[in-house]
Amino acid sequence: MKMKNKRLTLLVAGLMGVCSLMGTGYVEASEFQEFLNEDTAEKYSNEIISEQDVKNSPLLNFENKEAYAKIALEFSNSKDAGKIFKISEMIPIYDGDKNFIGYDCRMQVDNKDHGYVIVDNRLKDDYISEFNLNENTTSLFNNLIEVIDEETDINTNNVSVEEKVIISNEATVYSINIEDVVASTATGIEDSESFIEDLESQDTSYSNQASYGHSGDAMTSYPSNSGYSYVESFGVGAFIPMSQGDAEVHAGKFACSVTAMSILAEKLGIARGATYDPKTINATYNKLWKDSGTSTYKTEVKYGKKVSYGSTYDNKLIPAMNSLAKSKGKTVNSAQIQKPVFSQMKSYLRNNRNFIFGYSVVKGSGHSVVVQGYHIGKKTTVNSNFLIIADGWTMGARYINFTAHGGNMTNTCMTAFW
Repeated sequence: MKMKNKRLTLLVAGLMGVCSLMGTGYVEASEFQEFLNEDTAEKYSNEIISEQDVKNSPLLNFENKEAYAKIALEFSNSKDAGKIFKISEMIPIYDGDKNFIGYDCRMQVDNKDHGYVIVDNRLKDDYISEFNLNENTTSLFNNLIEVIDEETDINTNNVSVEEKVIISNEATVYSINIEDVVASTATGIEDSESFIEDLESQDTSYSNQASYGHSGDAMTSYPSNSGYSYVESFGVGAFIPMSQGDAEVHAGKFACSVTAMSILAEKLGIARGATYDPKTINATYNKLWKDSGTSTYKTEVKYGKKVSYGSTYDNKLIPAMNSLAKSKGKTVNSAQIQKPVFSQMKSYLRNNRNFIFGYSVVKGSGHSVVVQGYHIGKKTTVNSNFLIIADGWTMGARYINFTAHGGNMTNTCMTAFW
């Protein structure tokens, strides 16, 4: 029974705070489903909440839905005065202990998707955990749904109300579970059974997904109302994306750190086409895999071929990139900082030094993302420092509140290349 509890906990939380989840009372899958049925009975889709509606609400306390909507709407009032944001959907978010913590608010302008704001009641001061207010960007939940659509044969057109739930416990990591397929901002997509088996068998630090973003399209100003004000922002430029599927199809392999290195190899001109040209993907990915000592922890048959999934360590990234550059008759500068603080990240970005940011998700496993910029704003006198990360599962930049989440990240490492 103990193993059963552990397996269910891992399934629900997805690579998120396993140690903190032990003994939290999960018993049977049906019991958790009953919890979802009870706590998410209200249908959130097609719900338009205007700022005026929120202001007219008689009970603006942080325990009701309107309060979360108010925070999201105030925050989303972008630099363009002509834009009027509305909330078209609010997906509830729970932590691993089944505590309600906030909403993924899907924003629209003129009935067109215009990004999302995650309002998290665990955070102090501004409560904004993450956002992306780019035009044509949908909610985080829908982005993960789209990944399931693209990578599986599951029809997600009619996702039930009970399944419209996000689970989040570890900083910046969100998971959904649709028809026993887990989609996570940390691990990508796996069927629930293999997902759990992988978690239980891992004994090395690994990262297995990172991709891109477009800082040039990002919001460059905090709203001027409600106490929010813009301080500064900066980006090193857009990355050309490569999804997990690209690596699987063209290289027959997938590991997050290798994907991140491939993206930077293309960005820095070391291997043009490393993220979009099939032959270059194959050659670059396999060389980086080999030279970084990436070890295979499982294989699966996908796209009619055997695909290897691997893991490696942060200290292997620089030697692998140096080897790739040398093979192309080029050189690359690099530096690695353990436990970097925001000021160091900002300094590197300001000097146009691209970097991969790695951090532990749970004991024995980690996550890596490519960082393309930062954004600083403040509410009253409190600064919020956001890292603009490239995470292919959302197919766009994610603005992560490092001020709020940084203290919860462990074994952090910044590996810079320029």
